[in-house]
Amino acid sequence: MTPFHLMNNQQPSRLGPRHHLGNVHPVVVQCLSFFLLVLVFGLVAIAGESSRTEQAGPVKKIGRLEHPALTESSGLAASRRQLGVLWTHNDSGGKPRLFACSRSGRHLATMHIQGARAVDWEDIAAFTWQGKDWLVVADVGNNRAKPRESVLYVLEEPALRPDKAPEDLTIPVAWQLTFRYVDGPRDCEAMAVDVASNRVFLLPKRTVPAVLYTLPLRPDGKGHLVAHPSVEFTHLRQPTAMDLAPDGRGRWS
Repeated sequence: MTPFHLMNNQQPSRLGPRHHLGNVHPVVVQCLSFFLLVLVFGLVAIAGESSRTEQAGPVKKIGRLEHPALTESSGLAASRRQLGVLWTHNDSGGKPRLFACSRSGRHLATMHIQGARAVDWEDIAAFTWQGKDWLVVADVGNNRAKPRESVLYVLEEPALRPDKAPEDLTIPVAWQLTFRYVDGPRDCEAMAVDVASNRVFLLPKRTVPAVLYTLPLRPDGKGHLVAHPSVEFTHLRQPTAMDLAPDGRGRWS
């Protein structure tokens, strides 16, 4: 997976009369295989026909990923349960597991995900919903646009003991979202959760212009889902990461 890029100065356009863009607040992170680079809080605020953009500051190296198994760190998410804990995972071909580390990259825990497969993991998000803290892992990569379904694995975030020796945990999948796109296969590396609307956002990488798709966070029933387009970004190219602010700003309406 390529490094994450700042997504700013993007102008959306409507795809339908019932969908419009509210305030989008992407949190952008750059993570390389052995270096932990954090680039935080690029705010895009769009209202009506006018837009205002605040750019994040310069990238600063704050640590190095310690665990030797992290050979292609892909997604990165800040824990909602414990301050200073980050969750990451490898890209395609790895085992279904997550790695917890400190902001300096010190290894804290390995979490094996029971009931999950790792085909092409590209992103991870942390969110708080119904009084609990959750993680969702996005198995959504599809470089060759093969006709396959994508999967999101949701699991409850465990409490760690950062002051102790690194832990080895096994956590079951709480629920999974198996889905396809309504208009054919997509290669996606950017995913975020909006608990205010109970939706998951997906922003495929190779679609030109870029189109945001949505899924229900906790659908009724167990059937396979279909991701539908919501908003088109006319100037965004090759998005590789996305997140929403923990305070709830950046919701779609």
